[in-house]
Amino acid sequence: MAILIADLVIGAWQTGEPNRLTVLNITPEDRAHRMKISTYSLAVGVICFIIVSVLWYFDIK
Repeated sequence: MAILIADLVIGAWQTGEPNRLTVLNITPEDRAHRMKISTYSLAVGVICFIIVSVLWYFDIK
C-alpha cells in the first residue's frame, strides 16, 4: 500500500495532458514536498516488503 501511495504522490502513472499540466504548474517547493512524501512512503513500503519476505521465507507464524 505504501508503494502505491509513493507512486501516486510522485505522479508515476500520469501520461499526456495531466503530466504536462503538472510539470508546468508545479513549483520547486511543491516538487520537493512531493519527492519527500514519495521517498518516505517508498521506504516504508520496501521495509514492510522485506519484513514480510523474511517472515514468509522462514515460515514464522
